[in-house]
Amino acid sequence: MLIVASLFFIALANCNKKKDDVPLPPIDGYNNSNEVAAANLKAHWTFDGTQNEAISGNAPAQVVGASYVTGIKGQGVALASGYLYYTGVTGLTSVATDFSVSAWFQVQNNLTGVNGAREVFQYVRANPSAAPNDAFGNINLTLETQQFKNTPATGYDTLIIHPTLRDQAGGLQDNTNNYAAWTATNLVKDTAGKWIQSVITWNAATHVFDIWANGVKVGNYPNRGTSVFTPAASTSAVIGGWISNVTGIGVTLQGFTLPFLGSIDEVRVYNKTLTDAEIGSLYKIERAGR
Repeated sequence: MLIVASLFFIALANCNKKKDDVPLPPIDGYNNSNEVAAANLKAHWTFDGTQNEAISGNAPAQVVGASYVTGIKGQGVALASGYLYYTGVTGLTSVATDFSVSAWFQVQNNLTGVNGAREVFQYVRANPSAAPNDAFGNINLTLETQQFKNTPATGYDTLIIHPTLRDQAGGLQDNTNNYAAWTATNLVKDTAGKWIQSVITWNAATHVFDIWANGVKVGNYPNRGTSVFTPAASTSAVIGGWISNVTGIGVTLQGFTLPFLGSIDEVRVYNKTLTDAEIGSLYKIERAGR
């Protein structure tokens, strides 16, 4: 009788194990977000119990005001007017022509009385101290958290995503989801307490610089003078800050270059222009925590 009972419990345990091990169904053919454009993913910050860049294993050279929080996928990093500065992320040097940057963030869109901008990710230029009054990097994924007052009249509820590129000719090129060509899909509203994904892409052949928010294309100016852009290769990046926030670099702190107040997760840099389908899949998979 004892032998029969033991066999029963072993069989039950095996049955339960098989049930738990059933894989989740793919989303758009992908099992997880790391499978999207996997060969082109050159830098990735997961913040799942580590601040290291996942591909190179590179640890931050400076950390200010950072702690862990529940992210969109596992953990994320919470920044209390802080940033993380990295050097030696070798994968960034492959971003020579086409690129895509994807990141999730949770931010209050209520900065008042200050002409400031929050930097989610900056790909730092080579030798930034050579231009000590220029806080911009090669690639800047920037949020304006005080720009647009909408409804209700007493609060700011429309987030402006305003990425910029510093081109080799010295010009600062941009795209944005504000200004005249407003539609319902251009607005990123009611951001308090919500995780939002933004992707920016550059296509060197077409000279198109696009912005995406939560899987939807939102930029109004994809062709605003960006034809000469080529990144000045470096291995440095700032998450949550501007290069002027980083101490000991030699770039003058400017009033608008505010360190991040909020949370950031799943920062990814690709050396290709992600397709519409890839961006949509990445959004859906990461939103599902995979």
